[in-house]
Amino acid sequence: HIRSSHPPRRSPRKLAVCIPTNVPVAVEVGSIWDEGEIHGISLSGARIEKTRVPMTAGSQVRITFDLDDRRFEVVCRVAHGTDSGGYEIQFEANDPRLKDLLEVACRQ
Repeated sequence: HIRSSHPPRRSPRKLAVCIPTNVPVAVEVGSIWDEGEIHGISLSGARIEKTRVPMTAGSQVRITFDLDDRRFEVVCRVAHGTDSGGYEIQFEANDPRLKDLLEVACRQ
């Protein structure tokens, strides 16, 4: 199960519970690959940091990451950049297994 030393927080932009994480993530935009970290994940999306390739708002990306000993590949859209140089993404095609996992974690 997902465990965090931080309590869930509400994101002012999404109004969705966000679970702080530091999960390595691979990011694919067309033929471009990048790596970074997921620093927060919710039912609607995630915040990705420590990437080398800047992403434009509206770009479609595919992210691949492991969470709770399971691998997920999720199609997303870049919502906007962050002050730290990362970006927030919105899930477009959420894996039902990921949704179930996050719903359980959000209730804790």
